Amino acid sequence: MQQMLADFINDGELKKHLRRVAREYRRRRETLLACLRDAFGEQVTVREPEGGLALWVRFADGVDVDQLVGKALELDLVVRSGRQFSPFGHAENALRLGFASLDMDEIRLATQRLAQAAKAIATAVQRNPCGRSPSPLGCAVE
Repeated sequence: MQQMLADFINDGELKKHLRRVAREYRRRRETLLACLRDAFGEQVTVREPEGGLALWVRFADGVDVDQLVGKALELDLVVRSGRQFSPFGHAENALRLGFASLDMDEIRLATQRLAQAAKAIATAVQRNPCGRSPSPLGCAVE
């Protein structure tokens, strides 16, 4: 087994494999970036990593990421709030979107569902900007 691995490395096969995998992940990252730009435009800021298999997507202040996570789950899309990856649970209004396990069609579908979830939240906020039961005065009073 060790000899096979040594031959794999010495014959240059490992380098070929790593180049092929890096090219594929770069393609997936670029697809996700393009889909996010198309779906959200100026509503998001994306940190483009030099490496890694996930993007950090920061949403405009009007988008509640925690609500977005819940609404996305209703649409069978599992996304994680950036807060889950902070050692202190800081409330950064961002999502961490992994792309390594998704093919191109899945990336497109996931982005569409995320946009659908964001639109549903925005519509709900427009109908009830206070986020509580409506009252005759426009916003619920407690």
